[in-house]
Amino acid sequence: MAIISPREQYHRALLQLLPHGQSIQSPGELTPLCPHLTYEQIESIFSQAQSNRYSFALPPCSIKGRVHVLCLYKNNGASIQTLLTPLSEESLQKPFSQEAVAFANTNWPKRLTDPKKWKTTGTVFFKDPKNLNTLGAPTTQGSVSWAASKDVSSLLKTAKSWNSALKIYTSDPIEAREITSTQELRLFFCSVCCNELFKDRCITCACTFNENLRVMGDAQGASLPKKIAELAKREGIIQG
Repeated sequence: MAIISPREQYHRALLQLLPHGQSIQSPGELTPLCPHLTYEQIESIFSQAQSNRYSFALPPCSIKGRVHVLCLYKNNGASIQTLLTPLSEESLQKPFSQEAVAFANTNWPKRLTDPKKWKTTGTVFFKDPKNLNTLGAPTTQGSVSWAASKDVSSLLKTAKSWNSALKIYTSDPIEAREITSTQELRLFFCSVCCNELFKDRCITCACTFNENLRVMGDAQGASLPKKIAELAKREGIIQG
């Protein structure tokens, strides 16, 4: 039987919270999410959540200095609802943020990427213009989040430039939460032909759809970098 590392155990616990959180009945159910805390601290947090909404920091899985924020609030019943909230500038001000960062730095330092040299972060959404939902919009087949060492104007000039500047790229939803922010670049590509989708159509596939896909002006006309294309293909997000 393969040995599961502490990071993998923690990562699996985080995945259980997506997309809409989960209900818990006791402090013990919080333990897998709080490897940086003592059981006494977890009991105290659970007790506070019985009467008031309580948010606190959890360790990062992959990005140095980042934290996840777990919000606890009372359900209509006897359980406590847990919910991961998006990262923000206030995340590192939450209780136990220092403990969360220090725990990751100590226990899985080789799995952490330093974001100091990042200049652009974003997500590529792969949509199928031949498979529309009930509203006539293309269905999303998956996404890849990434960070790069160049600014947008020079990053997306060519696929090669974008490819060489990539510092991290992932389809993992937990890692994606650590990479991206409200300032991220959102790009839309066809999951069939892998070319960029333009507003309400895929020119290559000669398909139109009922969704106006908007991107920043500097990002229009981008070509998909090889690393992201290969990952999307391995994950079964794109065809061919």
